[in-house]
Amino acid sequence: MRKLARVLVGVSLLSLAACAASGSASPDLIGPYPSVTAVIRANADGGRLELLGVRVSPVELRSAATQLAGDLFGPENIGEASPTTADEGATKDALLSTSVPVTIPDAGLQLPIDEATVDAALQPLKPRSNAVWACSERRTVEVTSQAPGAVSSDAVSGSCQVVGSSIADDGVDWSATLTIGPVTDASLGPERIGGALVLVLVAALVAVVLIRRAGRKADVPPPGATPVH
Repeated sequence: MRKLARVLVGVSLLSLAACAASGSASPDLIGPYPSVTAVIRANADGGRLELLGVRVSPVELRSAATQLAGDLFGPENIGEASPTTADEGATKDALLSTSVPVTIPDAGLQLPIDEATVDAALQPLKPRSNAVWACSERRTVEVTSQAPGAVSSDAVSGSCQVVGSSIADDGVDWSATLTIGPVTDASLGPERIGGALVLVLVAALVAVVLIRRAGRKADVPPPGATPVH
């Protein structure tokens, strides 16, 4: 029983660690700077195009976000860009961000994206590197890439997938088709999974305590018992 309890505790700890490690993070910016990354975020309520930049003008970043969102989704399917914000401790390399709400049908859509369109929208920012990512929640995303050496790939709900990236003067042109899937039923999210694992861990710890107490009681001789020499 003690061995079983230890196994339960170990499995719970490993599962919690794996759950924490699998949490989706925002795509990183590539170098060199100035660098700009566009993130298409698709969810059950529609989506948004987020533009992240380092060593760029906050005013031009917001303008470029509106331009790129309109070029990709159509001017009639976008909203107003949010004010540009900076991460804590605004420095020379502070990460700036802004986002534009976009309309994505519940049934999904196919979105052609190419380097020329991205470069034209970002040109006022004069980035030396840029990238486009697609992230989804309660949808799937599939990238069919026509870039040299690129491999088409897909991503499940709650994860991100690179669509294309480039570095200034690298001489490589890329294009891709981004397929955003239909809205799916809500699944068991990371928070619920983490909560369930915590309950398992607590139960395992309680089992260890009870087993140890039972072991101590078994080791204590009953009253009046004659010690064995």
